Amino acid sequence: MRSNFIISETDQLFELAADKLNLDDDLRQVLRVPYREIKVEIPLRDMTGEFYLCHGYRIQHNGARGPYYGGVNLDHSLSREAITAMAARNVFKTALMNVPFGGACGGIDLNCDNTPFALREMALRSYTGKISSLIGPYKDILSTGKNVDPGLMACIMDEYGKRHGYVHSSVTGKPEALSGTAERSMALVTAACYLLDLTARGMQMQLQGMRMAIAASVEHICGFIDCMDFLGCILVAVCDGECTVYFPDGFDLDDLKGFLIQGNRLCDYHTGDKLSVDDFAGIETDILLPGLDPVAINADIAHRVKARLLVELKDTMVFLSADTVLGEKGVVVIPDVLVTSGIVVMDYFEWIQNIQQFRWDYDQVNEEMAKYFSETFKILREYTNKYEVNYRIASYMLALERVAAATRLRGYV
Repeated sequence: MRSNFIISETDQLFELAADKLNLDDDLRQVLRVPYREIKVEIPLRDMTGEFYLCHGYRIQHNGARGPYYGGVNLDHSLSREAITAMAARNVFKTALMNVPFGGACGGIDLNCDNTPFALREMALRSYTGKISSLIGPYKDILSTGKNVDPGLMACIMDEYGKRHGYVHSSVTGKPEALSGTAERSMALVTAACYLLDLTARGMQMQLQGMRMAIAASVEHICGFIDCMDFLGCILVAVCDGECTVYFPDGFDLDDLKGFLIQGNRLCDYHTGDKLSVDDFAGIETDILLPGLDPVAINADIAHRVKARLLVELKDTMVFLSADTVLGEKGVVVIPDVLVTSGIVVMDYFEWIQNIQQFRWDYDQVNEEMAKYFSETFKILREYTNKYEVNYRIASYMLALERVAAATRLRGYV
């Protein structure tokens, strides 16, 4: 199961970073385990009268640097261990980007296959009511997660508001009509593009004319297409999880985007070679962007990678066992913890705007995002040189160092 990789690799990365920092045992004990674990029962009855007994979880891992923050998931396979690992990753992500939040995660073990919106809303409202005393804009800020979209976040905000008044800063990932932030859905794409630009500059490479292959949702593929003028790259392959389409001369971007936004299947696209999903990692390209579970890269698959740069668009797209292989091949990996922090930063911007009762426009959001990634990447380059580690280990070291410092200063150890 994918969650097992997240659990295992989060633990390993913590230990690797702690060893590099020579973190003392007292701090390791405090930072390794969550501060608070919440479990609630959620009885549900659907429109047909069928009864469900679900369980809701919220794990607040570390709040030394600010209020807890993290996603809410609807997934029948949720486990305490997986939620704990995701909460820990949120601690690292917020600290890495120097956002004044801690880390948490939660959700409900509800099977969302063919589950109507009304039942999901009912489950989340019950969940919110049961944990409402432990969440809020200065306690624990809930955000989107698996099977939880902006519309459901609006329901969570509304349910919280029944007990505490209208508090739009209580959750992030809301629709723009309810004080969500501009272009939040493209936060991952924006972060990846900024990081590609920063990495190329650091390596004294020109992105202009470099070949790119993307495996992502249709929404994110279209987002990257919109960024191609900024990057100057040539898109030669796309994968939607069902098939890979390879066109070595480079796609007509407007044509491809128009085809995808009409709801057509990528496999039916009129141009390019139709390959399997398994072929994606070995595509002849300069930049590889894996962002779907079927294209995750283990040690064996890593030997097939021909790209010079690899950008993880989702947690554990590159297994730790593959990092060594890719490093030996000279492939530079921009890690998941850094790329997916774009969503964290965007949620922080939403929270700031809600607190201030002031809206930012699209340009201001992007300008602030660029500042955060530029500053973080500058420090990470220093860490990679000083400690002779890759960007993944450097990211965890920087994050862990900041969390450890806050923990000491607040007298927790």
